[in-house]
Amino acid sequence: MANNGSIKYCVNWNNTETVTSSQRVLIARALQKSMQEWVDVLVGFDGFPLTTVDVNVVSYAAKSVNQIQGDTTGLDINTVTQNSKGEPECDPRCYRTKYLDSKTGMSECPGGDKSSYDMVLRLETMPTYPGINILGIATKDWQHFPDGPIGNQGGFLMIRPDYIIHVAEFDAWMLRDWWRKTKAHRNW
Repeated sequence: MANNGSIKYCVNWNNTETVTSSQRVLIARALQKSMQEWVDVLVGFDGFPLTTVDVNVVSYAAKSVNQIQGDTTGLDINTVTQNSKGEPECDPRCYRTKYLDSKTGMSECPGGDKSSYDMVLRLETMPTYPGINILGIATKDWQHFPDGPIGNQGGFLMIRPDYIIHVAEFDAWMLRDWWRKTKAHRNW
C-alpha cells in the first residue's frame, strides 16, 4: 500500500558469472509475471485495493560491478555489503520494511527512497530455460514451512517451491489469510 501498487526488488547475484542486460530484462519480466500471479489471487478479496502490481528491479548486489553488464543507469549496484559468509547481499539499510513506521523515511539508505527495495531475489545461477520460473526460485526460503503434510495438500510453494509454476489454491488461501490479518493490524 505504501508504494501505490509497485514493488521494488534488489537482486542478490551471488556467483562469479556475469549477468547480461538481456538476462536482466528476463529476470524483471519473470518477477513481474510471478508477482502479478500473487496479486491476482487477492483481487476482490476483503477490500484488497489493487488489481495490478508494477515490479521494478532497482538494485543488484554482486561481488563486482563488472558482473552487471550493459547499461546500468539508474540501477544501484552494491558490492560492499556482505553476509557472515562473505557473500554479497542487498544493503539492509535500504530494506523498506525497516521503515514502515518511521517518521524519518529512508534516512539510513545511502540513495534514499530511490534506492529502497521491498523484496530480495537471491540468484546463485541464471536459469537457462525459457520463461524463467521465478515463482519457485523467489520463494525457496519458504520451504521450511510447514513442518508436515496438511491434509492432501502437496503441490504448493510452501512444500515444493522448486517444482511449482503457478500459485496453488492452498498458497492462495495462505496469502488471503495474511492479507486479512495484515489489513486488520495496519488498519487498512
